Amino acid sequence: MGMRMTQISTQGIGCTVACLLSLVGCGDSLAPTPRNGTPSALSASDAAITGVAAAQAAPAAKPAARTASAAMVTALPLSYTGTLLDHLSDPGRATGIRLANASGLALPVSVSPADVVMASERNFFGNDRRRWTLLRTTSANPLGVLGGHAVVSGRHIAWSWNGTPAIRYAVPAGYTIKTVVGPSDDGILVADTYNPATYEQEILSWQTNGGRTSLYRIVQVKSGLQLFGMASNGLIGAIERDGILLTPKLYDGQWHALPFDYINCHCEARRVNARGQVLMSPLPDLGGDPYGYLVTRAGASLLPRADPNTTYADLNDLGDVVGNSGGRPIVILDGVLHDLNAYADSGAAGWQFLSAVAINGRRQVLGAGLWQGQTRWYRLNLR
Repeated sequence: MGMRMTQISTQGIGCTVACLLSLVGCGDSLAPTPRNGTPSALSASDAAITGVAAAQAAPAAKPAARTASAAMVTALPLSYTGTLLDHLSDPGRATGIRLANASGLALPVSVSPADVVMASERNFFGNDRRRWTLLRTTSANPLGVLGGHAVVSGRHIAWSWNGTPAIRYAVPAGYTIKTVVGPSDDGILVADTYNPATYEQEILSWQTNGGRTSLYRIVQVKSGLQLFGMASNGLIGAIERDGILLTPKLYDGQWHALPFDYINCHCEARRVNARGQVLMSPLPDLGGDPYGYLVTRAGASLLPRADPNTTYADLNDLGDVVGNSGGRPIVILDGVLHDLNAYADSGAAGWQFLSAVAINGRRQVLGAGLWQGQTRWYRLNLR
């Protein structure tokens, strides 16, 4: 496939307290290898996390900085201007969406160091692009398969895309879609749907064969669920509202409440991984001195920070985290925080990293940086 230069933007997946209180949605082949099975059950304990730390622990000794090289950092063949990518698959493909074009649709995009694949009439829409009046890309899995929702000929659908025409999943008549999470590595896709006539919320799950299951259903009167993510093994993360009480939950065949004071943490749920860890990122604009956390069914642990103005963007299945602290990109590996520029010695390769937005299971980092006088998307190999 020939290279195509594009500009893209992505929709974030965090759930803020404000949107939960209103219950308004915040709204190198790409093909996966299907596996049969259901989401793995969560253990009732997690040896890695055993409760909320009482104070910020002193960081462990940091390894010597690695010297960045052409083999470690690669400029992606995609214009940065007006774009934002926010997922990085384990095969190393970055995914996101392109800014709205003349048709008003924001197009899903997948990019590797060798090529750019952008949704088109042939590989995504299936020759009915004019019938699509809304298109949202909301998530991607570790295999690089994207998920989202759309309005086609007036009907709301959920979709997944692996580089061939999108697989479409219809919702019941009268329902709209607030957001979609997934797909899992098995191809499970989950949507938060809502019927404005009956005020009914239903969380729906689809298998790759089109089979549909209801995971949650309620008439929304100051109650309901807000999805925030799905792990590679099908674990689903959500925030439940009951009056003014907000409770983070995980679904592995049944819903489990997590022991965490979400409403007072001044934070938002960003990601869930296959180990059942939930990444909570601070919301400094809400006041106080908020911290970030990794939360499991066993409890929560504070994330290290280099500055009070710290946010965390992504979490991989190893428990590694990337984000920003004091205006500089950071990575947390094995519980130790590193300034990404210092750790990778980015200057040796002619780079200055400006952000770190995603990290995959191979410890590759996606972000933006300055290279040869221009702001470019990069992919950095930390192993």
